[in-house]
Amino acid sequence: MHNEVSVPYNFVRFSVFLLLLTTVSYCKDVDITSATTTTPVFLNCSDTGDASTDYMWFYKSKLVESAHSIQYQITNKMLTGQYNCSKNNISLNSFSVINLIEPTILHKGHSITFVTGDADKSITCTSPSYPLPDFTWLIKSNGHETINLVTSNNPNYEITTDGNANSVLRILKVSDLNKGHIYCNIRNSVGNLTTEVLVRVHSNLAPLWPSLAIICEILIVLAVMYVVNKKSTSI
Repeated sequence: MHNEVSVPYNFVRFSVFLLLLTTVSYCKDVDITSATTTTPVFLNCSDTGDASTDYMWFYKSKLVESAHSIQYQITNKMLTGQYNCSKNNISLNSFSVINLIEPTILHKGHSITFVTGDADKSITCTSPSYPLPDFTWLIKSNGHETINLVTSNNPNYEITTDGNANSVLRILKVSDLNKGHIYCNIRNSVGNLTTEVLVRVHSNLAPLWPSLAIICEILIVLAVMYVVNKKSTSI
């Protein structure tokens, strides 16, 4: 007969806990918005100060072949995502690398001009921040308070976000009510930023104004000629 050794249940639980403790990564948020080649952001695999080259770094689950030290530096603020480090096949640390990039409204210049009656005009705001930001659109017209277009339920506006760092504000039919300063605000776990653009609305008669001006000038010249001719015939 073989003697069976009874292992206490609590001892088994404690052993499993220790195993998990040595393999589970502790995720830390690291903001790299300010990272550049001259001011890199450093990730530290541990605080031991170990100078060995037995460390392994992974970016988005892919091994970084050139990284073997306890410290990893990031010089590009766009290299966001998940970083992990390990030593001797034991995972030591996990980092969620995040940023906040100033939003940009895709247009030329500092203002956009629409014409009264135009249909389905759009303004696009983009920000490749990580985590993906929440977008908020606001408008402030002359003499009016700032209106949140996300919550205003104005049927003349439609807002869509593609989940790929872009948000589009659509104006279904342009009128004078659409002119003013339009703001695009983004927010994620790093913070929030806002950019703006001035929307101008011209009358749909604007293309006729040059022609009307020429006609007016001709009428004035004809009137002057008529008056001069009448005076000369009366002498």
